[in-house]
Amino acid sequence: MLCDCGGSHGEGAKFCPECGKKTGINPGPTSTVARGCCPNTASPGGRSPELCGAEIASTQRLCDKCGWVVDPKAFREGSKMCDGVLEENTLCVNILIRGNKFCSDCGKKVEQDSTRF
Repeated sequence: MLCDCGGSHGEGAKFCPECGKKTGINPGPTSTVARGCCPNTASPGGRSPELCGAEIASTQRLCDKCGWVVDPKAFREGSKMCDGVLEENTLCVNILIRGNKFCSDCGKKVEQDSTRF
């Protein structure tokens, strides 16, 4: 889908990854099936410097170890969890993919750290 800025964003994006503008779209379900490690860094009371790391499958709704809601983007190479904060003052747990300039959930500008992507 295209944003007013000319950038493109996924069907379920709440914010444009190019300019950070709200899209007005609610995320929908996906049917991707994959396996990997849980990327969750959010924990009660703040962020953990370490990932949960439990094995997850995209067919799972929640991580068995930490309870994170499994996002199919977590299975894409080079993905990472956003470290922003949502409007409700809760930690953003959106998965960022290579090339995002802004988080599609909280609107935080993505630091282009080549060691993380």
